[in-house]
Amino acid sequence: MRIDEAAVLEAAETGATDVADLLERAARGGTPLYDPRTCRATFLWRARPEVQAVHLRVNRVTEKDDFERGLMRRVGQTGWWIRTLELAPTLRASYGFVEYTDPAEARPLIPGEGMPPVLADPHGAGPVIPYEPVAPAASAGRPGARPAVRTGHSVFSGPLAPAAPEWDGPVPSTPATHHPEAVHPAATTGASAIEPDGEIAGVPLFRHHPGSRPEARLLLFDAEDWFLRLDLPRALAVAGLDVEVIGVGHRDRETRMRTLRGNTDFLTAVLDATVADKDPAVPLIVAGQSLGGLSALLALLERPGAVDAVIAQSPSVWWWPGRACSPRDLDAHRVDWLAARFTAAEPQTARVVLGVGTREGLMLPKTHTLAHVMAARGWDARVRVWDGGHDLACWRHDLIDALLEVLDQ
Repeated sequence: MRIDEAAVLEAAETGATDVADLLERAARGGTPLYDPRTCRATFLWRARPEVQAVHLRVNRVTEKDDFERGLMRRVGQTGWWIRTLELAPTLRASYGFVEYTDPAEARPLIPGEGMPPVLADPHGAGPVIPYEPVAPAASAGRPGARPAVRTGHSVFSGPLAPAAPEWDGPVPSTPATHHPEAVHPAATTGASAIEPDGEIAGVPLFRHHPGSRPEARLLLFDAEDWFLRLDLPRALAVAGLDVEVIGVGHRDRETRMRTLRGNTDFLTAVLDATVADKDPAVPLIVAGQSLGGLSALLALLERPGAVDAVIAQSPSVWWWPGRACSPRDLDAHRVDWLAARFTAAEPQTARVVLGVGTREGLMLPKTHTLAHVMAARGWDARVRVWDGGHDLACWRHDLIDALLEVLDQ
C-alpha cells in the first residue's frame, strides 16, 4: 500500500489495513516520505491524546496565507496525523509541528503574536535545528508511545537540493564547540573606542579561532544562531575553511531590533573593535542574514575601505531610517533606500555576495535590483539564489558556499 494522505485516510476508514502498524513502520524508516515521481512528500506525526489539531509548519510553504495547506488530518483513532504536500525536488526548508488542544487556535499568527512551540520531527531523515528539549509525551518503554521530541525545526532537503555535508553529518554531542564570551568587544580587542555601556553594553561576543593562521576574519551577526543552535566552527572545519569568526550576539529580540535596524553607532563601534587587532594581510568579511544582512551592507558605507567582502543573505531591503517599517512594506517604494544609498555611494573594491530564496516573495526581485544597481555603479556584486525561503536551513548552506566563493576556493 502506498503511504500518502488519501490512501491512508481511506484505509483507516475501511479498516482493511492495520494503519497504526503501517505508519509506525513507515516512520521508523525516516520521514517525510518523498515520491520523486510525483514530487509529493508525506509527513507523519503522532500527537498527544488531548491534541485536537496539528499544523505542519514548513517555512514559506504553509505559513501566512498558506496556513491551511499545513493543517494535518487525523488518522482515525490511531493517534497519528498525516499531511501530503507537493514539494519541489530542489527545495530546502525547515519544518516542524504545532499541536493545539483547542482547534480554534489553529490559525495564522497575527502580526506581533508569539509563535507557539514548534516541535521537531522525531523521525526526521534530516538534521534538527534545535531550541530547548522537551519531555516526551509518554514513557519511551510503553508500546505505542511516541519517541521523545524537542522544540526546534527539522530540515527537509529535496533529492535535488544542493548537498550540505558540512551541516548534515552526525550532530555533535554539544551544540557548539566554542562558547560565548559574554563580554564587550572592547574587552577582547583592547579597543578603547568602545566603552562597556551605552547602546552596545552587554551584547555577547562569540569567537572561533582556527588552529592555523586564518585565511580571513569573519564578522557575523546573530551569533547565537551560528554558535548555539548550529555549530559553525565544526562546519568550517569540515569545509576546510581556516576562518576566524567574531560573532556578535543580541541576547533577545528587543536588543536585536535596537542594534541591527540601521544602528550606525553600534555598527561603527563593532567594526572599530573588529579591525583594531586584525592583521592587515587577513581580509575582513562581514556577513549577516535579514537585519544582519542589512547591517553587513551598511558596513561598506560606514567604514569605506575597511571591509574586503560582504555576504548579505536575505537582506532587509524594506528598511528605511526613521520609519516604523516592516517586511509588509516591501511594496511601499519603487526604489528602496538601500538601492538609493548605493546609487549615490562611491564604489569600492570589496566583493559583495547577495543571497535570496525563491520563496521570499518581493525580496527576490528587490535583491536582484539592488545587485543590478551596485554592478552598474561599479561594485563587484552578484546574487546567489536558493530554492527556499527566509530560513536558517538555507542560510547555513549558502554561507559556506559564499565563503568559498569570496575566498576563491
